[in-house]
Amino acid sequence: MKRFLFLLFAVLISSYTASILFADVSNNIISGKGYSCSLYNVNEGYPVSGARAIVQTSDGFIWIGDYSGLFRFDGRKFEIMRAENLTSVISLFADTQNRLWIGSNDRGLAMYQNGNFTSWGKDSGIKSFSVKTITEDNNGNIIFGTRKGLYYIDKSLNLHEFKDERVSSQYIRNLDCDPNGRIAGNTSNGDIFIIQDLSITNYFKASELDIPKVRSIFLDKNKTGKIYIGTVKNIIGIMDLDSKEKELNTFSTGELRNINKVYPEQAGNLWICADNGIECLTKDGDLVKLHNSQMDNSVENMMIDYESNLWFVSSRQGVMKIVENPFNNISQRAGLSNFVVNAIAKYHDNLYIGTDTGLHILDKNNQIIENKLTSALAKTRIRSISVDSKDNIWICTFSNYGLLKSDSNFNITSINTDKGLCSNRVRSMIEMSNGNIAVASDGGVNIIKDDKVIAKHTSEDGLFNNSILSICEGKDGVIYAGSDGGGIYIIHPTGIIINLTEENGLKSGVILQIKKDPDQPIYWLITGNSISYLSDDVIHNITNFPYHNNFDIFFSGDKSWILGGNGIYTLNKTDLYNNNLDNYKYYGINDGLPSYATANSKSLLDSDKMLYVAGASGVFTISLNANKNTKTNPVRLSIPQIIIDGERYFISPGEKIKIQKQCHRLTMNCYVLSNILKDQKVEYNLEGFDTQTNTTTRTKLSPITYTNLQGGKYVFHLIAKNNETNTKNNEIEFTIIKKKKFIETVWFFISMLATIMLISLLAAYIFYRIKTKRLRDKEARDKMLLQQVIAAFSKTIDYKDNYTVGHSVRVAKYTALIAKRMGFSKEEIEKFYNIAMLHDVGKLIIPDEILNKKEQLNDDEYKVMKSHTEMGYDILSNINIFPDLALGAEYHHEKIDGTGYPKGLKYEEIPISVRIISVADTYDAMGSTRSYRKGMPTEAIIEELKKASGTQLDPEIVNCILDLIKEGKIPIL
Repeated sequence: MKRFLFLLFAVLISSYTASILFADVSNNIISGKGYSCSLYNVNEGYPVSGARAIVQTSDGFIWIGDYSGLFRFDGRKFEIMRAENLTSVISLFADTQNRLWIGSNDRGLAMYQNGNFTSWGKDSGIKSFSVKTITEDNNGNIIFGTRKGLYYIDKSLNLHEFKDERVSSQYIRNLDCDPNGRIAGNTSNGDIFIIQDLSITNYFKASELDIPKVRSIFLDKNKTGKIYIGTVKNIIGIMDLDSKEKELNTFSTGELRNINKVYPEQAGNLWICADNGIECLTKDGDLVKLHNSQMDNSVENMMIDYESNLWFVSSRQGVMKIVENPFNNISQRAGLSNFVVNAIAKYHDNLYIGTDTGLHILDKNNQIIENKLTSALAKTRIRSISVDSKDNIWICTFSNYGLLKSDSNFNITSINTDKGLCSNRVRSMIEMSNGNIAVASDGGVNIIKDDKVIAKHTSEDGLFNNSILSICEGKDGVIYAGSDGGGIYIIHPTGIIINLTEENGLKSGVILQIKKDPDQPIYWLITGNSISYLSDDVIHNITNFPYHNNFDIFFSGDKSWILGGNGIYTLNKTDLYNNNLDNYKYYGINDGLPSYATANSKSLLDSDKMLYVAGASGVFTISLNANKNTKTNPVRLSIPQIIIDGERYFISPGEKIKIQKQCHRLTMNCYVLSNILKDQKVEYNLEGFDTQTNTTTRTKLSPITYTNLQGGKYVFHLIAKNNETNTKNNEIEFTIIKKKKFIETVWFFISMLATIMLISLLAAYIFYRIKTKRLRDKEARDKMLLQQVIAAFSKTIDYKDNYTVGHSVRVAKYTALIAKRMGFSKEEIEKFYNIAMLHDVGKLIIPDEILNKKEQLNDDEYKVMKSHTEMGYDILSNINIFPDLALGAEYHHEKIDGTGYPKGLKYEEIPISVRIISVADTYDAMGSTRSYRKGMPTEAIIEELKKASGTQLDPEIVNCILDLIKEGKIPIL
């Protein structure tokens, strides 16, 4: 077979560079826009170190396969799917019926649907249990390759073997299907074959292919018949199956070797995953390597999810997600280290960045420039940078330079105190309408003309606080100067100075920014604690702004953008002016914000409406012309299962759920399956029960529980909202029908009427009530006695330990508060309270010299101390009237990741009561002073709780106690 070299080959090689790729997602990933890259591994939420296969089912769940098993990702956390045959998962496939097919390295093939697994392994007739690859043809047949042959499962789930001797004993490495149902595959020895209608129509021996050994093969889903062949070297072959000649063209992948995946996307880009990294062949023919992506080794597979986010898996590095980000981290793109940025300006298409330690210059390709200016300003603190109408750049410094001016040839002029400047600590400057330069410094205001100081305004002239932070020109040459604590000085050309302070309506005398409104004759003020505006020298305050520590304000069209200490706010400018602040949009760290703005910094809005933010750890941008969320796809919602009184039931979309009248507790596991940065708003309600709609967000959505529903029909609604318009993005619902108890029916009321009419039954009823009351009184007395005994026992425990008096009672109270917040019944809460009271009963057996030892325990002493859990269980286990009483004593040192003691239980193996007690116990223990340490401050305790969440402690319960602490319902220690 002829081998033709791609005409583009020379172009590709010549255009290949080692440039850093900073992308958003899908078609924009090469464009240099903003993106966020998340690597999930054992340190970042993914429970194992590697991954070999990834796929998304149509319901929105993402599935990852690895030798450790099968994992499901819902956009927030990874959940391991436990089943006998789910080990050593090396291949995954989602078919057209929303079924998940799982290929194991040693257990054969499995299929998952609606919570059930069907498997083909031992005794199924498969010669090899190692299933490397899976696909589906257009007739619904599932074709899969093993180490010994090729098989398919028909629509009736019957297994068949391809009897063709060319593949019957071959190791099938890859299978892929095009839109017409044609399947391409390759074997481990490099042969390629084509399947049509369950028959092999073409077979190419490795010896016939004039390319390196074939490693992988993929069909273009966008162009029928186009096939990509990955090799063990840096060559990819391309063949058109529909051409008569079947000619094989090739192109080089540059540095990449051992091509594991070739992914042609609809936008025209071609993604390449290999053992040593990731590349993209753009639709324009540029070959770009994905640098600094956190994944560059053993990249096995990739996919693009329904939101166009990119996913990659590495058998050594885990799972990587690349998601669109409205912000572009310029400093990261340029390879600059993290530093605080004070000022930004554009000069001759280059970006000038002022910091506390000097000047950095980047060209339009974000390459670092070194020149005379950067050398002169090394280690110099720069506060502001501006460009005047004469093409000079002005740099305000805190140095002997004072105010530095440089022309386009980098001829430097220094204007400092030696030349009449008020102070060498220069904060900002502006070019006035008459061409003069107005300068704000720590000594007052100067006017400069032709590089000479021609006027100054200091404390002697009426600037009683002459540390000037900001400056702005008003009408007729008036200067507005914002001071560091003394308010605003209005300096008239005649020399008259008017001072506006708190007495004139300012909320703060610290004026960080003064900016003229582009559309009306007002001046916006960013003060130390407020946003205000000045109209006819009268101050008007914006009283309802959601945040007070703001640093700067910009305007673009009808929008205002406020940079604050906790992120960026944007809202309609008219709404801001009218103090109508209901419809603002907020960007924080969780929305992709690389860092917060620097206090009292000078960011830049250029002529293209690109906002360059001077950040606390570098420079980042956001386009103010493209601030709307362009994603219009409905967010996928799922409620795959419900829990009825502890029993799990898997449900299908649209299914009516019928529950028995004895049901007391109904829990729905709801999922908003989105992986974009913005946290979607979520609403839910149970029609027929909830009197109002409940509101939360995707990241805060937890299992939803209803207790003691009356018999009848209910409809549960789960709604995702559009973050921009607050309109409905998607909704799912299902119907719940609970059988009515007799007392809820009409017949019950008829029977009651008849009963009232019968005297004999009335007498029996009265007798029954009297007897019931006696029983309840006895139960109440017994309960009170039990509680008093438990309380006394608890007090004995606490007195045993000199440093934990009151500990058991506090843990019990916190346990009850958490259980109440989680929706448990009053009886369960009381039960959990009593269990918590005696969780440390085993300490009664621990010798005092160990229990109250101030030094660190040795191994033998620690072993004795750990035994208090088992001793506690022995003490309480024979109390038959309260069989669960011993649970807290035995298991309160278990951890959900299985590293606890005495039994190493994991997650749901640990009773829910004990998981709650563990969180409460941890919180109180960290805040209590012990013999060996002092109690920790609340802030440290909260951080420790967050760190322990998901490993030692149940995340849902940790979130619950943090909410209670924040609300003040659990006291701050």
